Amino acid sequence: MNNNNQEAISLMKDWVTDYIIHFQLCPFAKPSFDSDEIDWLFINSPTKQDIIETILEKVGLLQSNSSKTNCLIGVDGYENFEEFWSLAQDIEDLLEDNDLIEDVQLATFHPDYHFANEPKEWGLSNQSPFPIFHLLSQDAVSKGLEKFPQGATWFERNQQFIKNNTNELRKKINSIR
Repeated sequence: MNNNNQEAISLMKDWVTDYIIHFQLCPFAKPSFDSDEIDWLFINSPTKQDIIETILEKVGLLQSNSSKTNCLIGVDGYENFEEFWSLAQDIEDLLEDNDLIEDVQLATFHPDYHFANEPKEWGLSNQSPFPIFHLLSQDAVSKGLEKFPQGATWFERNQQFIKNNTNELRKKINSIR
């Protein structure tokens, strides 16, 4: 991606509002977006170490009970989904090895996102304009589930929604990229 950071962040915000919130792919996105709880970041040409250091820094901020409960980190590079997924697994392992998995949840988004052994269209719920790591404080997730208990079954809701709206979702995500 040859955009500057502000353009990339603007694209991420458009994706959240025009895709994630518009199609209600995540029940927690709108409240977090509307209350400015999201820390937005885009890293140009990062190395794996740059990404890991940034993730650890942002985890520390989420743990400090700052007003931000989410962090969306867009990254340049990692256009290959398998390489991106491998890095995501390394980050999950790092969080677990450092006993951070109880404090932070990692969600991933990618232009070619797909779930292993599932219909390809189900990945539409996690497709994005470029690779994105989403960190959420577990406290925020727990509080969100208290307010919106249906959130725990949202994956099943998305499967049905995607099945019924595949073409509209594809058209929209392609217009945002």
